[in-house]
Amino acid sequence: MATQKGITFLHKITVGTIPDPNNPAQNFLSATSTAAGDFAGEFMFTDTLRQVWRSTDTTQQEIVIQSDFPVRIDTFAILGHNFSSNAVVTFEANSVNDFSSPPISVNMTVTERNMVLLQDLGFEFEFYKITILDPTNECGFIEIGRLAGGLNFQFSNNEDITDNFSIGSVDFSQQIQTEGFNRPSNSKVLADTLNATFAKISTKSGQDDNFQGLRTLIDNVKTTRPFLTILDPNNVSLLIMWGQFMEIPTFNFTINNFVTANIRIQEVF
Repeated sequence: MATQKGITFLHKITVGTIPDPNNPAQNFLSATSTAAGDFAGEFMFTDTLRQVWRSTDTTQQEIVIQSDFPVRIDTFAILGHNFSSNAVVTFEANSVNDFSSPPISVNMTVTERNMVLLQDLGFEFEFYKITILDPTNECGFIEIGRLAGGLNFQFSNNEDITDNFSIGSVDFSQQIQTEGFNRPSNSKVLADTLNATFAKISTKSGQDDNFQGLRTLIDNVKTTRPFLTILDPNNVSLLIMWGQFMEIPTFNFTINNFVTANIRIQEVF
């Protein structure tokens, strides 16, 4: 596991917040192209990754979004994408909707399905732009399921996952038993799962940042709201998961102000 940074969660989303149902496009400013019949750009702010935005081709794509007000973020994620390993993805931020010379311009590392930029921008910004250059994408289009940014909650290393953890998969392929006992199914959909244990988290006042942060996460998302999990910030390709708690974690208290907790998270689409 990480030597300096522990498991990281993003649940307080300030960039790409769920839109006002009366004005769903208020924070979606523009996109280079949108394929007919696919979901509009504002669906990149919804919790489901099935409602994807899709471009008409693989020419350079540009997406501009806006937060409700200037915010400082240290995490930005592009979820449910179809970028190839050769894609060049640039993330930019500015206080105004002008990206001719933005103060923040960073190339993101492309990882399969989900990718994340872990970098404290240092200042508050209101406007964000993502540029995707992926002309050799075999799909013939660019696809994104969700954009999300905010301030993360990160376990300090001394109280990070202490025992072995497991990464598994759940098969959501739809199967129908026919009269001849054949079982045709749709295209295979596998969802990741994570099972991990935190041991001896301090609950002592002044030393309980991890305990309070985990409690706040649970209070905010319960078992119905998805959130972002980055298993190892030093190795982000290991697991980036947009998922939900499979059950509310139980805190097992011991004497001397310590608690142990087991978490089980399942990827959602």
